[in-house]
Order: sequence, then C-alpha cells, then structure tokens
Amino acid sequence: MVAFAATLAKVAAIQTNDKARCAWARTSLSIAYHDLEWGVPVHDDNTLFEFLTLEGAQAGLSWETILKKRDAYRQAFAGFNPALVARFRAAQVARLLANPGIVRNRLKIASTVSNAKAFLAVQREFGSFDSYVWSFVGGTPRMNRWRAPGQVPATTPQSDAMSRDLLRRGFKFVGSTICYAFMQAVGMVNDHTMNCFRYEGHLLSAKPTLLTGGNPQIAKAGGDGPVQAYIAAMPGWKRDVGRRLDALIVRRVPSVRKAVKWNSPFYGIEGQGWFVSFHTFANYVKVTFFRGTSLQPAPGGGKAKEARWIDIHKDDFDEALMAEWICQAAAIPGWAGASRKQAAI
Repeated sequence: MVAFAATLAKVAAIQTNDKARCAWARTSLSIAYHDLEWGVPVHDDNTLFEFLTLEGAQAGLSWETILKKRDAYRQAFAGFNPALVARFRAAQVARLLANPGIVRNRLKIASTVSNAKAFLAVQREFGSFDSYVWSFVGGTPRMNRWRAPGQVPATTPQSDAMSRDLLRRGFKFVGSTICYAFMQAVGMVNDHTMNCFRYEGHLLSAKPTLLTGGNPQIAKAGGDGPVQAYIAAMPGWKRDVGRRLDALIVRRVPSVRKAVKWNSPFYGIEGQGWFVSFHTFANYVKVTFFRGTSLQPAPGGGKAKEARWIDIHKDDFDEALMAEWICQAAAIPGWAGASRKQAAI
C-alpha cells in the first residue's frame, strides 16, 4: 500500500526532467513537494496549523525526514485539527511518544498540544489564524528575486516579528528560522530562485476556479497536496465537511492513496483501486462509494450496478456511519479507473 511519501514519489516520477528547479529539490519526494506545494499561498487554518507543526518538528532534522513522516503526523494529530489536538491529554501524549511514525521528542510533541491551544486563542481574537499570520506580510506574498540559493536568507525582519509575537502568545518551537521556513512553505514569501519554473507569481497565487455549484477546479494529479488544495477551495460549510471526510479516511485507512481526478478527491489502496470519492455541489457534498452495493447498509443514492452515494447537507454528517462505510469499502476490491463515466456514477 502506498502512503503520502510514496504517492508523491510517483507524482515526481512523471514530472518532466528538463524543468529547472530550486537546487534543494533533488529527490523524488522533495521534487514532488516543490512542484505541487512549496510556496503556494495557504489560507486554510488547518493547513497552516499543519505546517506550523511540521516546521517545528523539523528543528535539527531534514525536511525530507518530515515529508516521509507526514502521513503518520496527520494520523497522530487528528488531521491537524487544532480544536481536537488542544484536547489531547497525558495518555494521548504518552501514546505519541511511542509512535515510531513521528519524531518522538517529548518537547516537540508537548509543544504541538500547547500550540494548538494558542492557535485557538488567535482564532478567537482575529477570526482566523490566516488573518493573523498573513498580516506579517501585509496580506500578499512577498516576491523575492533570488538568482542563487546562497542569496536566500534564513530569517528576515518579518520572520523576526512573527517569532516574537508567537512566543509572546505562548507558542513553542517558533524561532525566527522556523517562522521563515513556515512563511516559505505557505507562500507568504516566494523564495523560488528566478530560474525555477515555479517562480512566476501567477503560478503561485492563482486561486482555484469554482465551477457550477461551487465545485473547485483542481488539475488532475496524485498525492495529498492536490486533495488539500481542493478541500481548502471548497466554499463555506462544505470545506469543514471536506476536512472531516479527509481526516476520517486517513484515520481509518492510514496507508490510503490520494489523487484529484475530474475535479474530485479520490481515495484508494494500491493494488485494490479507488474506493471512495466526493464532489461539491451547491447545497451538499456527494460522497460516492464505487462498490457501494457491497456495503451494509448500502448508501441510499444511485441506481448504478455497483456505485452508491450519499449527499451530506449542512449539519447532517453521520460520522459513525461514514467511518463504518469507509472501513468496509477499503476492505474490498475498488474501482480501477477505467473511464470518467464510471467514476462519475
């Protein structure tokens, strides 16, 4: 089965080799992360909490190491939902210290929990962490013009100010160097070197188009990055549904394979095919199980030979039933992806 790191590696393998990239992107994993995520502006609070956590975990380690552990982090820290992480107690922290999938550093793990509490306080004060953190660059990405890697700084006056204020608010592992790495990752600054094919500002700042019914238009690609981009672009209350679905699937199927196909997130297992997908409509989110007739009880929507779906409306998410369906669907052969018509059933 293929987890996040292996999936990104596969994405990188199909990238053209003649593209000029930033010098640090050398492995298949780092190339895929560089091409799909690094420097793309992030305005989703859960994703911002994810990068704040991962950048802090990196202290003293390589980013490659953290990328390999990213799936395990997402599972261990409740899909990077700060409201859930803030409620972690001593027993949960003890389990995390025994989890080989993450960095088992007591101070870093404890800081993630305390940072979640501080994160919620910022949300209460500013309405969102996004509004707060982007204020350090005036709300728009700072476009730098570096010609060589050696010109890229480790800190800036902006990261210094961000670090001071986060520390004042009780955050840990938020030194200026960590803050600047965070700013680079979430697109607050564009530190791609000018010869890199990802440098051009319009590539970094373009927001997904919302199609009829409010469904985000996301380019077809494998990996977690495109899925998170789709979820971040889901409008209104439907974004929370997308987050909950994604986190629930990762918790129940830790080695899940992800992709965006035909403007919908797909989830599957290597060698078994895709088992579930979801799509945004004006008043609901449609969740399709490709072998839905085999589930007990079968979802009520659809008359196709095998596929069944359920429409999730506002304040109408039965998480226990959804978790049961996900577990059942992941345990049986899925859909191999023969045609768009079949996928859209």
